[in-house]
Amino acid sequence: PPGAEPGLPRPPPGPPPGHRGSRVFPPLAPTVATLLASLATAALLAWYVAKPIQGLRQAFAAASHGRLDHRLGPAMGARDDELADLGREFDRMASQLQAVLERQRRLLHDVSHEVRSPLARLQAAAGILRQAPASRDAVVERIEEEIARIDRLIGELLDRKSVV
Repeated sequence: PPGAEPGLPRPPPGPPPGHRGSRVFPPLAPTVATLLASLATAALLAWYVAKPIQGLRQAFAAASHGRLDHRLGPAMGARDDELADLGREFDRMASQLQAVLERQRRLLHDVSHEVRSPLARLQAAAGILRQAPASRDAVVERIEEEIARIDRLIGELLDRKSVV
């Protein structure tokens, strides 16, 4: 260097003493691209997991309001994971509940129809007693038969209840 005295050692090349060297940063464009790709991948993964969970939540809400016809199978598509298994199990449970409720409705309809017949005959017998007290013994026997019939129907209902 200019002004250096001959015979003296030269200082090593590089930054002067006390200088904080500049850091080497990777190029900005690849870093931003990698960050954006990571964010997009995370968002897609979150959507892939959250969508069936949201469908399950909606199906459970519908079931809690008595709407058992909501099914998850179509919404799950071709998924083959635990969430799809859970959706299929929900569909199976909802179908079974729907069938049980339908059987109970039919049973209630049948029982109400069967109980109304003896009740109507009991009302008729009570009317006969009022109009013709002389036929009391025959009417009382008829009333006892109808009471026994209602008792049998209730017994059958209790037996069916344990089956349903």
